[in-house]
Amino acid sequence: MMLAYSAAKLLEVGASKLADNPELMNKTLDLVVPALTDGRLEFMSETLAATLNTLVPQPQKAEQLIHEHILKTTYTVLVDHLQPSTEKTLKHLVKYWEKILERPAGRLAYETVFADNSGYSLGKILLSAPNARNPYAERVIKYVCCILNLFPFIITLLLCPIILSFIIIVS
Repeated sequence: MMLAYSAAKLLEVGASKLADNPELMNKTLDLVVPALTDGRLEFMSETLAATLNTLVPQPQKAEQLIHEHILKTTYTVLVDHLQPSTEKTLKHLVKYWEKILERPAGRLAYETVFADNSGYSLGKILLSAPNARNPYAERVIKYVCCILNLFPFIITLLLCPIILSFIIIVS
């Protein structure tokens, strides 16, 4: 643990130099952002946050990077690992996804993660819901309605075929 903390402290001290080199900065962000979201590394959160703030001085952009990481990390879980034993956890993930829609950085993270040709699709999450029990499926439907309210034109066009197939599957 002490070695990890020392490494985080070195990153914090050298962050201003790392910011001068885009390649090193991106590699550092690839380490710092996941570490900030890992509960096992909570003891390093202050130094990692200081490093992130030095590398990305705009708070909204820093927050966006964290939301992007969480969206990408939890996406696979929501789409591929739906089991009766995991529904409660998945329901909390959907609540988080819904909650970040209220923040500008969260909406920007959505736009980045779910951009065309990104490999991520909101429709796949909706299509996984029929395999679930009612509370989880209802939460997913509420989440999709929340998205449709925030992004009515663009998202509706993308999700219409998926929504129709979901309605057919459920009924």
